[in-house]
Amino acid sequence: MANANHTLIDEIVRIMADRKITQAKVAEACGCSQSYLSKLLKKHNNVSPGLESRLTRWVTAQRESGDDLDADLESQIRRLLATKRTTKRNIIHILRGLADLA
Repeated sequence: MANANHTLIDEIVRIMADRKITQAKVAEACGCSQSYLSKLLKKHNNVSPGLESRLTRWVTAQRESGDDLDADLESQIRRLLATKRTTKRNIIHILRGLADLA
């Protein structure tokens, strides 16, 4: 397996761990079986060009969705810090955002 594929696989494993995403969900999104994805994640099989493209698109989508969450959370924190009076709703929103990041 080429080094670029190892980097892609490592990124998939990191995203799955960070966001608690199952192999089954990734496999379904990328059009392969969970067992085949498992072998790829263990670096036992080579990634076909078609699947590599789908996995790359999945990683890109995950990065973009994570960026949106981070930007929204940062915006909420700035708003909260800018106000003299904090509201329960703002605090709950921030705490939920932090819980999602954990």
